[in-house]
Amino acid sequence: MSALLTVPPQPPPVPAWRQPATWVQGGLGMLAGGTVVFLAMRSLQTTDAASAFLVFVAFLVISWLQIVWHEAGHAIGGLLFGHRALAFGVGPLRLERQGERWRLRWAGSIRGVGGFALLFPREGEGTRAERTAYLLGGPLANLLAAALAWPFAQAEPGAGSGWSESIAWMVFVTGLLVGLSNLVPFLTGGWSSDGRQLWKLWQGADEARAMAVLNRLGGLSMAGIRPRDWPQDGAVGIDLATLPHGIGEAFARCRLVQALDARNYSDPAAIDAAVALARDFWRGPEGIRPINAILLARWILDASGDTALAAQWAALGEGGILDQSAQRALLAAWIALRSGDPSAASRHLENARSQRDRIHDAASLQVFDDDVAAIAAALRA
Repeated sequence: MSALLTVPPQPPPVPAWRQPATWVQGGLGMLAGGTVVFLAMRSLQTTDAASAFLVFVAFLVISWLQIVWHEAGHAIGGLLFGHRALAFGVGPLRLERQGERWRLRWAGSIRGVGGFALLFPREGEGTRAERTAYLLGGPLANLLAAALAWPFAQAEPGAGSGWSESIAWMVFVTGLLVGLSNLVPFLTGGWSSDGRQLWKLWQGADEARAMAVLNRLGGLSMAGIRPRDWPQDGAVGIDLATLPHGIGEAFARCRLVQALDARNYSDPAAIDAAVALARDFWRGPEGIRPINAILLARWILDASGDTALAAQWAALGEGGILDQSAQRALLAAWIALRSGDPSAASRHLENARSQRDRIHDAASLQVFDDDVAAIAAALRA
């Protein structure tokens, strides 16, 4: 089996200028920036370079705040229907749940993701209305900001200092752009836009049904239901092969997590899931690859005992959309233990224990504690 789970060679990166998304995003950014600078400078009734520079800086700050406000809109839409929040991200900033506490950290930016708000229903898969409120919350927040800014932007040039009208124009244009662009159905970097998810949701498409199942499993994990106790028939009737790669990858990840927790290393579906995750590793969204790498390393270690291959996958576990430092430290302890290095295993185990509070959900915390206890017992033996 190890031969099918080797780390595939990384394909050469596609230059940015050959990616359609680069041209679309660049074009929209230039259009918005040019419009904002023109309208702001008109309100200021000046053309000097210093004012133009300040307008540009203000535009960048307001654009960033629009992304923050967009994700806040998603959060409000989800929380109004009782969803539980797991994590938020804007650019390199992350706000992540740690039990009942929250932690703000600085992480690397992820291609294709300007921001995200990760929330799960407390029970079941969530209704269509709940999902709609969550998805619409982000764009509507931006459009609301644009609507509130519009009257202030209409003030006559020279009626005030000019800066209030300039700021209002920036809020109006950026709010309109962020709100409307997110309602356009598209895929970028393996991620679906709000518009695409809404479109599939109201179509009743398999893509929306699959997302509902994944939301349910996320909610169960947050509620403390371990993967081995998750329902096994969630994807029945859904043709995963016709869906975007990221969704099929998420189901493969769930199947592997279930088999690992149940210690069922002969499960054909889990074996197929591991092979698929390894084979298509570089196709997956950049922010999810480290999660897949850690998961594959653990599967290889438990299913075949190949510590060298597990270490190769573990080396790809840095970064990612969520903090996986506790899982990486625990994996390092397992690899050291299975490699016959109890001293290193003990060091990594202490590191893992020190980062226990970074585990995001109750089910993962139970699995983590079981692993810590198992390694400690093996070191005492």
